[in-house]
Amino acid sequence: MAILQISRIQHRRGTSDNLPQLSAAELGWSVDNRKLYIGNGTLEEGAPILGNTEILTEFSDLLNTSQAYTYKGEAAGYTITTGTSSSSPIERTLQRKFDDFVNVRDFGAVGDGTTDDTAAINRALFQLYCREVNEEIRRALYFPAGVYKITGDVVKIPTYAKIIGEGADSTCFKQTDSGEDYVFKTADSLQQIDASIATNAATRPQFIEVSGCTFWNSTTNHVGLITSAQHVHFDDVKFKGNLTLPTTVTDAKANIQVESTAVLVTEHITFDNCYFTGNTFAIEIDYNCRNVVVQNSYFDELYKAVKLGEGLTGTSPQDEGPRGFKVTGSYFDRVANSAIHTYSSVKHVVSAYNYFYEVGNDYNGSGNESAPVIYYVAGGNFSIGDAFERNDTDDLNQPRLSIDNVSSYGMIADNSVQYGAHRQEAGKSVTLLDNTSTTTTGITLADSKYTHGAIIDYSIVRGTTYRTGTLRIGHGTSVGYSDDFSEDSSTGVTLTVTFATNTSTINYATTSTGSNAIMKYSIRYLY
Repeated sequence: MAILQISRIQHRRGTSDNLPQLSAAELGWSVDNRKLYIGNGTLEEGAPILGNTEILTEFSDLLNTSQAYTYKGEAAGYTITTGTSSSSPIERTLQRKFDDFVNVRDFGAVGDGTTDDTAAINRALFQLYCREVNEEIRRALYFPAGVYKITGDVVKIPTYAKIIGEGADSTCFKQTDSGEDYVFKTADSLQQIDASIATNAATRPQFIEVSGCTFWNSTTNHVGLITSAQHVHFDDVKFKGNLTLPTTVTDAKANIQVESTAVLVTEHITFDNCYFTGNTFAIEIDYNCRNVVVQNSYFDELYKAVKLGEGLTGTSPQDEGPRGFKVTGSYFDRVANSAIHTYSSVKHVVSAYNYFYEVGNDYNGSGNESAPVIYYVAGGNFSIGDAFERNDTDDLNQPRLSIDNVSSYGMIADNSVQYGAHRQEAGKSVTLLDNTSTTTTGITLADSKYTHGAIIDYSIVRGTTYRTGTLRIGHGTSVGYSDDFSEDSSTGVTLTVTFATNTSTINYATTSTGSNAIMKYSIRYLY
């Protein structure tokens, strides 16, 4: 049999930087990166372009070679494409697309609640935020839904870290080691913690963001420690201890502790839409920290929610104590003792537009009050627009806002304005009937609240006559009073005060003019 033609398979080999233009169907092997190429052929032979085409092997970087990815959101027959127009979509390699986020499971974390994920998590944090100084390599570290078991160590959240979970009830970091005091600690740019922070030329903990997860200490210990840090933000994060309705300070553990050093003051820490539960304290700060802000958050099942200016077990504060703590728009429920308790070194605390429900009564409801709802020991603190479930009767035994003998300020919705021991109640009005013998106005001053008396500022309008006056009342075992007023002409109204059963009653009598009188008044007193 005659052989008409024999096809010869040609191939070359060498390093990748010496790869030439291959002939048609000629193979070239790059020995240094283990990649295989084939020549395209000439244009005359019908090749679309000159050059070499890589043949995919196990060593090919498929994600980088693919140029076909564009975003398409297909729904109801409508296709969305990226770019300046539908005809010019943005194309990115799959490698670049996947590099937008880093998944912690790529580092070996499992999230099944059984596998120890501590080392994998800390390695991922180190690789992303500590190993290189080039800020361009930093990416958000994504934690898919699951329970990530922490044991034998803590999660060390370094400078510039950004942790993103699937939500507070979906992604959970669970500490199971009773020998470890915390679930997580803030760390510096070398992932150093505690007293080592900022040594070895490291950058202090700063610009840290954590969202969509739970930190749970399943032992009776703390949850998180923020120390020597600045610009740290928590959003949609649950801090969970393992206590159920604690009624004593015995365990003395906190969901969040904030600490500083004399050189590295912790400042600008924000908790937004967070949940604090199941521990002795939600937040405890006894160091010189500044501008810690809690907003739109929830507190429950705690002995005391916020404790500022005293150590866990009653020790004196470090340095001068925290300054500029703010809690706004938040809800407090099932707090055995005070919701906010500041000690003698603490100033510039603001509680504003919060709602305090089951607070300061050892979870026993109305009539069992055992502590003030808000307790400011020092001056320079504020309560503005806060709302309290505690009623007026319980307020007499344990006040909604305790600021006695200090220059703190409170504006309590539907109740009064307070400045130290001074209270000014909201203005009210009563109708004084025409041609009436002495009878009560309905205004009473019980000694249990208005201790030894009060001052009533008032005005009376009756027809076209007007009076402005001040009624001063002092009582103990009996009553004394004075009515100092001015009027444009006689209103025909006489005010008197009687005293019985430790209560002063303001009475009135009117002449017959054919007109009732309207009395507007406000009570001020020393509480």
